Amino acid sequence: MTYMNAFRHALIKAISDNMGADDTGPVPPKKQGVPKKYEFTGETFVAGIRTLRRIRAIRDFADVKAGDLGGFIESSEHLSHDGDCWVRDNARVCQRARVYGNAQIAGDAWIYGDARVYDNAKIHGKAWIDGCVYGNAEVFGEVQTLDSARIYDNAKVYGKAEVNGKVYENAHVFGNASVYRNACVYGNARIFGNASVCDNVSDDVVITGREKTLEQVA
Repeated sequence: MTYMNAFRHALIKAISDNMGADDTGPVPPKKQGVPKKYEFTGETFVAGIRTLRRIRAIRDFADVKAGDLGGFIESSEHLSHDGDCWVRDNARVCQRARVYGNAQIAGDAWIYGDARVYDNAKIHGKAWIDGCVYGNAEVFGEVQTLDSARIYDNAKVYGKAEVNGKVYENAHVFGNASVYRNACVYGNARIFGNASVCDNVSDDVVITGREKTLEQVA
């Protein structure tokens, strides 16, 4: 099985699987006395064995007004009532995933598995996210990540990129690029085109090309 096919197989299996590995990444502490900021509307979305429910804001916060419709989550465990975090549009959060802090999920994004999205992270478009996205990171387009992915600081991942490693600091990964085998892309690195990276890339390195596999570039 190719890396691409294995990646997609894992994504499909994860959404339909009722069980999985233990939670990974930090879980936000539950605060006492935090007022609820959303309710369930009664509208549902069924994905395999999972039923997700649309949310509606019941108080104003950030740019969200009471009465605004949000996206779909399985339960209140998936989206914190604390902070300005929000799930918008038709975005979906399921399984053991958690969204908290000031994170924003929008578009048709899926947040699943053991994903943790927090701080000021933004995910939108048609991204499928497992792993952790935090800091001021932004992920959009048709990006796919697996559970060991970590995207943080001011990193951006977009286009049809696939990540199963770390992207951080001011690095960008985009186009049809792949980062896997727990590789780290950081600094001001730019990985794009059809590049495939399986080792560390840093500083001001720019990598593109057709189906390249790059190792020990740093």
